[in-house]
Amino acid sequence: MNGSEFSAFSDNSDRGGEIVDRSKEQLGTSDQVIIRGRRLLLEAAHAYSEGKVTRGLDCEVPYDQIEAKSFVLPPGVDWREPEGVVLSR
Repeated sequence: MNGSEFSAFSDNSDRGGEIVDRSKEQLGTSDQVIIRGRRLLLEAAHAYSEGKVTRGLDCEVPYDQIEAKSFVLPPGVDWREPEGVVLSR
């Protein structure tokens, strides 16, 4: 997988085509994920070109300690404050 599967971020340069001028696009409110993703990519490229550490790599994140959890709350319990809920493994 070379990333070209993500067409929202692809400019065809990896296939030898012309680089698309994305400044002419008419993106709407439903394209917020595309807009934010492109901004993050540009931010990372600028940081890299200036010799800075990009966002997400600038802190010590214990990736080996991150894991998914799953639980079911009884009806009427506020999911934002699950008091006494035991997370399943």
